Amino acid sequence: MEETVELVCRWAEFKKAHPNASIEDFCRYYIIEQRENTKQESLVGGVIPDSVSGLLVKLLARIARIHATYVSMVLEEEAVSRIEEVGILATLYQMGHPKKSEVIYSNLLDFSSGTDMIARLKTKGFVNESEDKEDKRSKRLSLTKEGKKVFLKVIQKIVRVANLLTYDMSEDDKKLCIQLLKHIDIKFSAVVHKHKGRKFDDVYREMTS
Repeated sequence: MEETVELVCRWAEFKKAHPNASIEDFCRYYIIEQRENTKQESLVGGVIPDSVSGLLVKLLARIARIHATYVSMVLEEEAVSRIEEVGILATLYQMGHPKKSEVIYSNLLDFSSGTDMIARLKTKGFVNESEDKEDKRSKRLSLTKEGKKVFLKVIQKIVRVANLLTYDMSEDDKKLCIQLLKHIDIKFSAVVHKHKGRKFDDVYREMTS
């Protein structure tokens, strides 16, 4: 009976922290947590942060750098040389004919650097730019036939990088990571551009109050 009560309490805690999670998400979380608690592996290289939050963010940052290293390797002989440019092509492939600002901000780019990347893709013949019929102040973008061809070729290699990095992870582990981390992306993707130029202490108080 005590084990049942403990399990119900753990489910209540998980549901409070992750309101949109399903019972399947909790089961994955609980089983993986029990498994990981039995492991005695070193966590990350370099200095280990004192806080759990610091350790988590450092781990994510190191994985991002590792990912960038392998992406650079696979893009060496491609017409698109930067992962950010691949992101722009992917956005156009999925959205069809979005506004330039939508493409830039959905990829978490500064407007100036995003504009420069789009200009390079236009020069290469991968992207078309046209007037927005509903808003004359805006521009809309779309993939050219060649741009679509290049994107579909490059994205296969990018997916192979993802497969390499997660090769030893089970599908349940991957799904759990997505479930636990996606709210950070959703929350901060919507506001990070508004925070640029502000004092961090002010942003911190606003987001944690």
